[in-house]
Amino acid sequence: MLWGLTKGRKKVKEKAEIKKQEHNNENERNKKFEYDKSEWYWDSASERFCEEQNKTQEELTDEDNARIWEYAGNHIAFFVTWLIENDFYFGDGEDFFKEDLKLVKERKMTGKEFLTDNCDEVLSRGDICEEVLEFVDRYYIDKYMADYSDFVEEKIKKSVYGIAFSWEDYDGVRKVIDDAYREHKKY
Repeated sequence: MLWGLTKGRKKVKEKAEIKKQEHNNENERNKKFEYDKSEWYWDSASERFCEEQNKTQEELTDEDNARIWEYAGNHIAFFVTWLIENDFYFGDGEDFFKEDLKLVKERKMTGKEFLTDNCDEVLSRGDICEEVLEFVDRYYIDKYMADYSDFVEEKIKKSVYGIAFSWEDYDGVRKVIDDAYREHKKY
């Protein structure tokens, strides 16, 4: 009898574990992109910069700090640029920075300059058009940073927190995002 009771408890435990896993998978699928901030990456970018420049935090100049901010938010700037180029960027102040959106599309302003000047270094859900939110929820949260890292480290041969915005580098990352978006649209 004890063996049967133990076996029954084991089955109940297994079913509970399966339910828990299903719940966790459902939560993973239902994750929503809310926002990404350059400041979250500043410490990593600063550490990398100091290492490369053989400086301490105390020795950093204003110019050094500006460069570190650029490194910290470059992945966000690339994604914002992709959103703008595809007419998926819908910031609350769209009328206010309509001219800057045009300048990014014309490549007269970088995505990093746009992010800094208009968004306080933050990409938020409210900046993104409804029609692309499902893609952003799935891709940006789960895959984008890995794709960005792979491109930077394998193609450019730089550190993830060691590159500034360039149109050439953006074009490479843009192709990766375009491929991911095309794949997403199939389903």
